[in-house]
Amino acid sequence: MAVVDTHNQGASARILVVDDDASVRRLLCKLLERNGYSCAEAADANEANSLLDGGGFHLLLTDLDMPGESGLQLIRSVSSRHPDLATVMITGLDDTKLANSALELGAYGYIIKPFEANEIIISVSNALRRRSLEIENRATSSDSSNWSRNAPRSSGVQSRISRRLRRI
Repeated sequence: MAVVDTHNQGASARILVVDDDASVRRLLCKLLERNGYSCAEAADANEANSLLDGGGFHLLLTDLDMPGESGLQLIRSVSSRHPDLATVMITGLDDTKLANSALELGAYGYIIKPFEANEIIISVSNALRRRSLEIENRATSSDSSNWSRNAPRSSGVQSRISRRLRRI
């Protein structure tokens, strides 16, 4: 998996749009590109997986209902292979159960078609911000656990003082 710089990704983030409807893919990519994002398109989950395995994407914006593998299956399959990839589900189905399923699988958002342009931009921006914070948090947690493992152990003098203080 390719390593992607997590700093200053904002509008320079690379987004993969997956939808079986070519006109929706083009519309979303035009909207995202007008707002400074880099965009690639895939017509289905197989094509999306091939592109994702090439690396370099920050966010996956996927339709739910597609021929073959669904958007939910796609999110499930990429979440373990690409843990730093933010995902947002977009669908024509206003279904609370589906929305909850997508969120439980790790999607950062659930957008219902027809959508407003601002809704897409806000969801994408928020998902990228959250992704960045989560990556930063994992790095910070990893750094602190490495520090505690490598921290100097207390000296014999400190141990004796601690024992004496406990007796008091």
